[in-house]
Amino acid sequence: MTEMVFPSADWIKAAYEAVNASEEYKKVAKDWEGDFKCTIDVDDIAQKDFTAPEVVEGFVAMIFTADKETRDKYIGTPMDALMKKLTGLADPFNDLKSFEDAKEKVDFTDVAKKMGELKPEDYNKAQTFMLAGFWHGEMTGLKIIGPEDNTDARFVLAGPFGNWKEMVYGRQDATKLVMSGRLKLTGDMSYMMKNIRSIVQFTRDFAKPLSG
Repeated sequence: MTEMVFPSADWIKAAYEAVNASEEYKKVAKDWEGDFKCTIDVDDIAQKDFTAPEVVEGFVAMIFTADKETRDKYIGTPMDALMKKLTGLADPFNDLKSFEDAKEKVDFTDVAKKMGELKPEDYNKAQTFMLAGFWHGEMTGLKIIGPEDNTDARFVLAGPFGNWKEMVYGRQDATKLVMSGRLKLTGDMSYMMKNIRSIVQFTRDFAKPLSG
């Protein structure tokens, strides 16, 4: 069975609900204030995972959880260039109006095949951005945002898809990934260290839908 990560709107909903159902997270994060802007870089692990058509389909479904204004912010970016290569569409972020429209116009099996044929320079600098909101023991949101959105987020967590996957599957917690340099964290570090238990517990709860 192919492992999937960030595969769909269903996964986003499940991870969000797992955090907010955690009494332990509510307790340790009761004083936490501050959002994370997450930057996910396409890498060789993403290339491998997205050779599965069902993963491609799930990713497209996730993209369409964002409104058109947000999707339009990717036009002209490396992600836009990558989408053009994979779909064969001249303007994918405008040509595709909805997930149902994408299913009619895009052959996910063909996209998966093309993904496997890419060279690293074809996906270099292609990124997806998400915002994870937190306030006093509650995860207030998890959504796709544009590249220049939420520049005032208290923290920015960035890194390649493969390292994010390690966190999402519960194989490594966020603190270890940051300490090892596999994810880069910027922001209010003194606040982070004072509230490190919140991050550790969040990582555990967030991983539950995929870690089993």
